[in-house]
Amino acid sequence: MRIDIQVAQTAAERDRVFSIRHRVYVGDGYMTPRHDARVVDRFDAFPGTTNFIMTAGSQPIGGIRFVDGRSSVGVPADSFFDFSPYLPPGGHYGSLSMLCLERSFRGQKRLFVGLVGMGTYWARSRGISHLYAATNPEIEGNMQRMGYRSVAPPFFDEKEGLPVVPMVLDIDDLSDYFVDFIREQTLNPFIDSFDRRFYSAGDRIIARGEQGHEAFVLTAGRVGVHWRHTDTPDHVLERGALFGELALLTHRPRSASVVALTDVSVMVMTRDIFHQRLEQDPTIGRRLFTVIAERLLSLEAEVNQASSPVHE
Repeated sequence: MRIDIQVAQTAAERDRVFSIRHRVYVGDGYMTPRHDARVVDRFDAFPGTTNFIMTAGSQPIGGIRFVDGRSSVGVPADSFFDFSPYLPPGGHYGSLSMLCLERSFRGQKRLFVGLVGMGTYWARSRGISHLYAATNPEIEGNMQRMGYRSVAPPFFDEKEGLPVVPMVLDIDDLSDYFVDFIREQTLNPFIDSFDRRFYSAGDRIIARGEQGHEAFVLTAGRVGVHWRHTDTPDHVLERGALFGELALLTHRPRSASVVALTDVSVMVMTRDIFHQRLEQDPTIGRRLFTVIAERLLSLEAEVNQASSPVHE
């Protein structure tokens, strides 16, 4: 099953975020039903706020909100706990909140990590140095594995009627492969131009002959590339591989199929976003062109080696 995480940009997408919040929080017993079946507050109206939505097919299954702390009105976590003693002076801070995921998907830790990680990419692209949150103690361990640290014991907030554990992340301590990939390729300005997507083993990611408009960075798992019409892949790609990149440059049909050999996580960039970034800063585009060219040269060498006759 394909699962996507992306910024909720349209009014309809944001409304779906507010709806999934209501479904999860009411279903988990943290809130009583509201007449409009939506959970929304004042922070959702501020320009420094970004909501991410997770969908399985066309069905929303989760979401998370990130707020830039430069605003004079603060961030949602401030109403639960005084974080100021745990944040270095002069830093650029942000906050995560409204994390929700349908119960039937909570056994897949990669989805939780994906939601929190996407917002962290957003924070890094804006120069935010630290993220903090008033977190549900049930997910404290998962947050710690990503690099967050608890700065006080869990407590029960009487005003909101919720259990809380205050947590802080120094962005430089984030445990995440994609951040390392972006840094290694000097593509940091592109970090907020990607969406995240998950596939199950056996899912077809790319179909030969289709019109492609996306490129992928493989951040977890293995995929098989099929140039020929055979069940056995002609090539196997591991974590860190870039594939489908020609779709950013041409409108030609895909020349190969790509199938998930294991459960897979990828970052996705569309052709439209790629062209937008080229127009904004051609130097960024040149760096990505270099990455694509090196990838194509490496692939050509592998194909030539595989097709060369063996002499005994």
